[in-house]
Amino acid sequence: MHGSMWLCVMATVKSRADGAHCRPSGTGSYTATTDVWSAGVILHFLLTGKNPFRGPSKAATEHRVREGKFKMDDPAWEAVSEPAKAMVRLLLSPYAAEGGGEARPAAKAALKHPWIKERNNLGAPNALSMQI
Repeated sequence: MHGSMWLCVMATVKSRADGAHCRPSGTGSYTATTDVWSAGVILHFLLTGKNPFRGPSKAATEHRVREGKFKMDDPAWEAVSEPAKAMVRLLLSPYAAEGGGEARPAAKAALKHPWIKERNNLGAPNALSMQI
């Protein structure tokens, strides 16, 4: 179930990659990879049932989001495969393509991640088409 739901999220993000984005009310630049980051938050939640950046207060949560820091030390991660963890780390990367560290991919590139390919090759009747 989680895999199918995740593929739907990524298909939606990819279909919006033509630039038809809603501008958030906050500050900062907004690109197609912003949607990919949002999909990473959703994937984190689907895999663990937890918000990756939740802090003890609203201010702490906002700080964690700005810093891009999250942990994978919760017991919920024990049942998650390494490729899925790598996908979450990639999608939640705080770095844009031009920044330092491992850059967050565009949706089309994210769909080529080994974890997505593995999910897509399970023979599910609703397998995600790369043509979306």
